[in-house]
Amino acid sequence: MDNATSTLTQSYRFTQDGQEFVQVNVFYPDLTLTMTTYMYLEGAEPSDDDILYELYYSVQESKYDSLQRHIEKSFSSLPDGLSQSPAYLQLANGKTERKYSWQSEGVMSEAFQELDAFVTRIATYSSIPSG
Repeated sequence: MDNATSTLTQSYRFTQDGQEFVQVNVFYPDLTLTMTTYMYLEGAEPSDDDILYELYYSVQESKYDSLQRHIEKSFSSLPDGLSQSPAYLQLANGKTERKYSWQSEGVMSEAFQELDAFVTRIATYSSIPSG
C-alpha cells in the first residue's frame, strides 16, 4: 500500500432495529477517512441516492502507517472469497483488488476477520474526537 497512491475501502452490511444498512469506510492517502452509511438494497451497489449520512475524519499518520504495514503484510494473502459476502476489503493503487469475507457460504475467512478487525480499530480510533 503505497502512501502516495493507495486507497483502502472497508464495506460491510449490518442490521439495526430490523433495518439493513451498508457501512463504507474509505481511508485516503491524504490521511482522511470517510465513513458513509447507506440504506441496503439487495443486489445493488450503494449509490449517492441511498446515503443516510457521511462523516469525515483525520487519521493520525502513525495509525495510517500501521494500517499500511498490516495491508502490505496481509492483503495479498487473503482468499478472494465469494462476491455475495456481506463484507469486503478493497485496495486501489493503480488497479483495484477486492477481497470478500466469505470463503464459503456463511463462513468467514479467519485471515479476513483479523485484517478487517484491525481496519475497524483504526476507523473507530480515528472517529473518536480528541481532546
